[in-house]
Amino acid sequence: MLNGYRLTADFLHSVAILLIFVKVCVQRKPECLSRQTQLLLALVSATRYLDLFVHFVSVYNTSVKVGVGSTYH
Repeated sequence: MLNGYRLTADFLHSVAILLIFVKVCVQRKPECLSRQTQLLLALVSATRYLDLFVHFVSVYNTSVKVGVGSTYH
């Protein structure tokens, strides 16, 4: 079941990824992100997306995670 908190969190996460992507594209180098930011992104990826291989929640959950997660690469 979807709720407002989940939709808001997914939306804000997507916006954050888009802002990082725009920053890297504008400056044309990945070094514009600090090492701390890169480590935090790796931590988020490791903790947020590993459950896709262990536990199926819903089609919405899987599609949002796969869609947002694919922008990291």
